[in-house]
Amino acid sequence: MRTLGSSINRFFEAHLFACLLAGSTVGWLLDNLLAQGRFLVPGMFAFMTFVASLRCSWSDVRRVLAHPGPLLVTLLLLHLAVPLLVKLAARFVPPASPEILAGFILVGAVPIGVTSAIWTGLAGGDVPLALTAATLDTMLSPLVTPAVISLFLGLEVQIDLWGLQLALLQMLVIPAAIGLTVRDMSGGAAHERAAPFLGPPAHAMLVAVIAINVATVRGALEARSVDLGWWVLGAFLLVAADYLLGLAVPRGLGYPPPVATALAYSVGIRNLSAGLVIAMAHFPPATGIPVVLSMLFQQPLAALLRHWLQPRTARPTETPDFPLSPPTPDQAATNEARTP
Repeated sequence: MRTLGSSINRFFEAHLFACLLAGSTVGWLLDNLLAQGRFLVPGMFAFMTFVASLRCSWSDVRRVLAHPGPLLVTLLLLHLAVPLLVKLAARFVPPASPEILAGFILVGAVPIGVTSAIWTGLAGGDVPLALTAATLDTMLSPLVTPAVISLFLGLEVQIDLWGLQLALLQMLVIPAAIGLTVRDMSGGAAHERAAPFLGPPAHAMLVAVIAINVATVRGALEARSVDLGWWVLGAFLLVAADYLLGLAVPRGLGYPPPVATALAYSVGIRNLSAGLVIAMAHFPPATGIPVVLSMLFQQPLAALLRHWLQPRTARPTETPDFPLSPPTPDQAATNEARTP
């Protein structure tokens, strides 16, 4: 059973984009059926957050907070620079409805996606930094996400900010805190022991969440299909700008290559699944359209960035059983010795 679970986890991680695309396709084709499952989404997302948080510990959080420079750069780029670009770009393109603009702003408001640490590991970057940044951003989301939405949208779209904060607490913060605590109480072994058993259902739930939310947003997308080309272009440029900012600014600040790689993926990869859940629960349905479109580009551009980074960072000799677990002191010393 353990071997089978590990194999399923490796398959999903190696074919992440294909699995998410399959979920989107199923959601589109079975929209009438799957849209009825929206009430299941918050519980599934809380479970996924708990499983992902088993890879990080409170000691990792303290280590990053002791040297907060890279984390602060990531958060400023992620939650201020990118939404500002969206707001400025909206002045020079055909006018979009407030609901669509809210969707693009929401992409910049949601926390870092945990898959940023997967790509960081594959590209030879600082995995513990990427994972801890994702965890901290997740735990700050009840404050950061409503603040970004209020700052850049104001009263353009009416939403229940208190309800949004409560949902973020339930879906992200509380499960993440429990996961961190369980890992520490297990002496750091919780993820390694549980991943073969909890990983496959968590991956299946991720695909299900995507399918259910795409099913929910299909009607809004079909009703506004005349503007789809502009929205696709906007989603591509937004995701590409995320990666470019995350790559250029840390390098300009002189961060070493492993840290710069971690920040590039931390800024480039958002928890768009959470964004889609938020859009469907707290915004008009059309707000989910930019989030869905951004999903189409996030993972392919992550793979493209990895190929570009390979000559510049130490490439792992093989894909680890999972690169997200923080290294032991001996492994950390080895990694430091290999860092140029």
